[in-house]
Amino acid sequence: MSAARKIAVIDSETDPFKRDRIPEPFIWGFKDAERFLLFRETSSIIDFLRDQRIVVYAHNGGKFDYHFVLRYLPEFAEVKIISGRLVSFTIGECEFRDSMSILPIALVEYQKDEFDYAKMEKNVRAKHMPEIEAYLKSDCENLFSLVSTFRDNYGAHLTLAGSAMAQWRKIAGKVPNLGETYHAVFQPFYFGGRVEFYRRGIIEDPVEIADINSAYPFAMLHEHPYGENYETSDNPTNAEINAADFLTLTAPGNGAFAFRNDDHSTSFPNDGDLYTFNTTKWEFRAALDNGLNQNDFIVSKTFRFYEHIDFRPYVEKWFAVKNAAKESGDKANYLIAKLFLNSLYGKFGANPERYKEHIILSPDLVEASEIDEYKFGGMLGPWALMERPLAEEKRRYYNVATAASITGFVRAVLYRALRSVENPLYCDTDSITYAGKSGLTIGPEIGKWEIEGRSNYGAIVGKKLYAFKLETSEWKIATKGARLTPQEIIEIAKGGEITWKNDAPTFSPHKAPYFLARRIKQV
Repeated sequence: MSAARKIAVIDSETDPFKRDRIPEPFIWGFKDAERFLLFRETSSIIDFLRDQRIVVYAHNGGKFDYHFVLRYLPEFAEVKIISGRLVSFTIGECEFRDSMSILPIALVEYQKDEFDYAKMEKNVRAKHMPEIEAYLKSDCENLFSLVSTFRDNYGAHLTLAGSAMAQWRKIAGKVPNLGETYHAVFQPFYFGGRVEFYRRGIIEDPVEIADINSAYPFAMLHEHPYGENYETSDNPTNAEINAADFLTLTAPGNGAFAFRNDDHSTSFPNDGDLYTFNTTKWEFRAALDNGLNQNDFIVSKTFRFYEHIDFRPYVEKWFAVKNAAKESGDKANYLIAKLFLNSLYGKFGANPERYKEHIILSPDLVEASEIDEYKFGGMLGPWALMERPLAEEKRRYYNVATAASITGFVRAVLYRALRSVENPLYCDTDSITYAGKSGLTIGPEIGKWEIEGRSNYGAIVGKKLYAFKLETSEWKIATKGARLTPQEIIEIAKGGEITWKNDAPTFSPHKAPYFLARRIKQV
């Protein structure tokens, strides 16, 4: 039904972010195919929207703008929450969606004007209102263009992953639902990307930073397990080991295999101690090629699939869209194609047991509302958020074995690369920072390596926390969990300590807005 609805976008401007101040919106913009409208009150735009049978999007609305309209939701309304993001809800006839769920990029990657947010402070914004309105209009127009391109060409799905699976169905036909039991068998083989550091502190060696060109699309050009039919062996022969897609084995940690720790984190043991690993054929072969001795491991179980498939038609389609868009200057389709190229494999690995259904109701009714297995899950603005597991008939288990093989392929490529460089310093999924000689195959083709930058000075604090000054004088940094400057990262690497406080509040579907603060030091 949503597919037939017209679409629009909304955006708000608020008080600038300031520590311990929850911002409030003072103006809203609305943009559809025919008009742009301004609203000075939140209640006014909600009154305008509630009678319109449209789908309206806000970018990052699920973690910001939509938290200002929660009071207008009707009691017992269903709300969709995915990974802590308020993705969809309805007020009256209008469905509200978060465009980040289909376009998980910063709007600046497409088009966004610069603006001095200090002009939005309450005591000065009246004299800057024409500039503010023009800025708001530009944001709405850019978002409408981006969302319209996506919807017109790729459908009305709620998420990017769902859209990617729909595109794959057009190529492959029906994708079966393999069920909970199948998923449980192969989920232990499914890991994410490899993130490790091999040195900490100040780095003053000449280093290179290299990336795999389109790592996951490259993996998807190779054949991976598909379908539901496979055979297992609990006492495999050498022939069965060589033909296996997945293996459970006991071996000394030599850095080749992913290991799931008791806290569910992932590590790559390289201490020579014995571990039991669940791994893919890609990583097993990479280990054998790089020092794992045939006498050092025991394979206790193998899995061999009868059916394998590559995703070449899908990959080639989206590369064609990407290249054509680049040549024509079509930035929207260029960005969308990049997203599709990297979004399909994750849908195969999705675990619907983690999904929940939610409704809202008055906090006064919580104790009396243990209906239909809903239980209290926290507060959503003024509402009690009630949740229950996703109904079994709605669960889709596509094929976690396919996802496990694709991610294993990329980890194997990365491991081989780590063994080919003289002095690895850091790696993250599809990139390596290293000093010294390199055996990497450099080139523009998919699957080959590209030198992203060179540096003579930088610092590594830990996973997702580093800074390197490139030859271009630009900084390449990672500061997951905090927004630090390169100078702050270097200070930490030298033994200092930084207390980072976020001026922007964090909005959560399960608790009141709060302000993050972290003390960060070299461990």
